Formats: sequence, structure tokens, C-alpha cells
Amino acid sequence: MGFIDALTSVAEPRRLDDCDEWCVGLPLVSIRILDRCEQDTLHAQVNEQFARQQAASISFAIIFVAVYITTILFPSPSAFWITAASASLIGMFVVWLLCDPESWLRRYRLLQADLSVGVVHRFYNSDCDGDLEVLPRSELVYLANNVSPRKWRRAPIIAIAKTPPIASMAIDWLQPIQGPVGRFFSGKRALSMAEREEIRRWASLIIDERLRHSVNYVCWAAMLGILSKSGSPDLFYAALAFTGYIGTRMLQDIQSVLALNKDADFGVVVINQRAKMTDGALTPIGSPSEFLPKAKLKWTEDGAAADWRKLF
Repeated sequence: MGFIDALTSVAEPRRLDDCDEWCVGLPLVSIRILDRCEQDTLHAQVNEQFARQQAASISFAIIFVAVYITTILFPSPSAFWITAASASLIGMFVVWLLCDPESWLRRYRLLQADLSVGVVHRFYNSDCDGDLEVLPRSELVYLANNVSPRKWRRAPIIAIAKTPPIASMAIDWLQPIQGPVGRFFSGKRALSMAEREEIRRWASLIIDERLRHSVNYVCWAAMLGILSKSGSPDLFYAALAFTGYIGTRMLQDIQSVLALNKDADFGVVVINQRAKMTDGALTPIGSPSEFLPKAKLKWTEDGAAADWRKLF
């Protein structure tokens, strides 16, 4: 496998025996097989879009080469900076092309995988006027309310671990607690292997998204730093401030990732349920909720996955 193929390789499909799929807050209701006519039409659309995007990228590269040759033939300070800016844009474009799931190259590879399988996942709930059909590997909308979108729109599919049966049993083991924060019942339970894998997936999503953007940020900050050598210290301070801002954001994300990985390794959630005093005894109020102790995120509420787990 070549370097480009390795970077744009398609992951194996997710298992659905221990997970439920959600897309933009809608649950998976069925999986439909595309007929031959639908597959042929989709194949033609994929090839047409790939050819169009490939031609645009080649044109972009030719323009850069022309600018570079012009700089060599007619050297000048302004031409040099134009070439430096163009090189930075080329670098950011290549990183986007290889790493970002929205890039046309990765989209093409994923669509080819969808064509080889030939199915769509159907998402629906009673609050919607119609269903949403999504290609499972590329996560592109195939049909929305039985209408094909004019442009490819990505709707990320989230695999949510099913709440294990032990969760309902653990509620019976909660112990009453009275403390400075109020009265409630509390306890713990072990996470299933599917739940721990889901937590690790969320941590990986955070890292992948930030790394993709950080490369572009670093390229932009480096270009500003180079421009600062032209004699304007303001550009250097702007680059330094921008880099500091991005570093702070990255540090917050790293802390979140470390906390999620600790929860996955620890493998325990905390169960809390509000309580009130009735006739000298604590009685439960409302539904129990589960929390990840390190990340401090709600995991389930009344046995159902927390809302943030259903949205990308």
C-alpha cells in the first residue's frame, strides 16, 4: 500500500450488535439495499464529481508553478512574497486533501467503499416529516425526505454503545447520602467494553479534529512569522498571539482527551439520583443519571444515552 493510499484508507465498518447508530439526533431504523439503477446513478455521480475536483486541483497546481517560474524569471520582493503565500496555501491544501474527511480525495475513497457495499442507513423518528438516508462509509446524505440533495452533504453517524442490563440492576444498589451539596442516592457500576470503546472513540475524534486544524494554524502562524522579518514587529506579535490562542485551545482539548481516556481505563460511572426527606427517610426524586467521574460528563439519563452522545 502506497503512502497516499495509507493516509486515505477506509476503516472497517462498525459493529451494530453492541451499538446503536444515530445521525444528527435521529436513530437508525433500518438498512436498505440500493437497486441496480440507484447504484449505476450513484456511480456516475461519484465519477463526475471526482473528475471535476481533480481538474480543479490540477489547475490550482499549474497556477502555482506558473507563479513560481515567474518569480525566477522576474525576481522582485513582491513576487517573492506572493510565491511564499502561494506555497503556504499549497501546503494547507495538501494537508486538507489527505487528512480532512470533507476533502474530495477521501470522499471519493469512502464513496467507492459505499458503492462496493450498496446499502444506505435509514434514520427516522416521529418528530420528523420524513426519513434521512445516509451512505454509511462516507456519511453523505443520499436522500432527505425522499429528495436527493443537490450537493453532497455530510451527516456524521455516531455509534453509541447500548446501555448494559447491569445498569438497571445497579439502581437498586444506590445508597442514600446527605451532604453539603444536597440529598441524593449514589452508587457506581462498571462500564461495558462497548461503552469503554465509545469513550475512546470520542477522545480520538477530538484529537483528530484538532490535529487537522492545528496543521493549518501552524502554517499560517509560520507565514506571519516570516513576514515579520520584513520589518514589521506587529506581524510577529500577531503571529505569537495567534499561536498562543491556538495552544490554549489545544491544551484544553488535551485535558479533555486525557480525562476521557482515564474514564475508559477506569471503567466506572457514578450514578446519582436526587432525593427528598419524607417522614424522616430519604425517597428518590426523578430519574437516575450516570456521570463519567474524570471527564465530568453526563453519560446516561434514565437508562438512555445523554444527548451529547447522539450529536457529532
